[in-house]
Amino acid sequence: MMEAVILLVLAALVVGVIVWGLRQIGGSGPTPTSPEPWQDTAAAGERIVLDLIVDDPQHPSVQRLVHAAARQALASSPDVGSVEVLDRNGMHLGTVERDAPLPRELEVPATLHEPHAKRSRGPSAVPQEGGATPQMEHEQGPVGVAPRTWVDRFDLPPAALAAVRDPERPADVIRAILVAGGEQPELHGNLVRLDDTAIVVVADVRDGASEAINRAYLQYKETDAQHAIIVRLGYVDPDIIRRHDAATPDVRHISAEGVQRMADAVALEADPLAFALGPAVLRRP
Repeated sequence: MMEAVILLVLAALVVGVIVWGLRQIGGSGPTPTSPEPWQDTAAAGERIVLDLIVDDPQHPSVQRLVHAAARQALASSPDVGSVEVLDRNGMHLGTVERDAPLPRELEVPATLHEPHAKRSRGPSAVPQEGGATPQMEHEQGPVGVAPRTWVDRFDLPPAALAAVRDPERPADVIRAILVAGGEQPELHGNLVRLDDTAIVVVADVRDGASEAINRAYLQYKETDAQHAIIVRLGYVDPDIIRRHDAATPDVRHISAEGVQRMADAVALEADPLAFALGPAVLRRP
């Protein structure tokens, strides 16, 4: 009898250990993360719907987003010749047609087949017909052109423009756009922090784009943010971006065009982060 009791106790202990172990395994999964602030709803098809409610279809911000979304749809749908863009209420915002392909053989006007003297753009040293004296260059200094600040490169809504503190600082312009969108971002050097998202600006990619993007990624990882958007200000080989996208799924890359989309979203009372990667398009049922 005593042996039977001991066996039952041991069996109960074994079952308890197994259940505890299964619970531990079940609870050791990946830590839940916040949802991504961007939408991976790529535009496609003959008709797409922007995640906007528009009052004025001809507003410059609307038309920029319309053409950007339509270009994405045309690139994703090679059999589509034109794309109609609507807002959430079904308002027609515009139709963009695919560019006609260039002919394989270009026709050259007959006048260009005949040899002719190249006409100089500068003043001639030879007397002109009718006895006119040659026009000589007037000595003048270099024409002064005021350099544009970084904020002048964008069409910002008035609220964002008023929130800019340093027009020469790209990260501050992004901060101002988010502030105009009703957010409360934090600015830390070239990094803008908004909730669980870090926006890191790479201002100079001339001396090694891959290394600069790697530094931006490490800078983001030094924070406790869960997602990052790297803003590159300059040309970067698309292969570099594709490799980084494959290796870092928690990071997305945008150019200065993405900053303008964020500003356009604010001008239309939409979420700027949702439009950072591309125009936010609703998936059709």
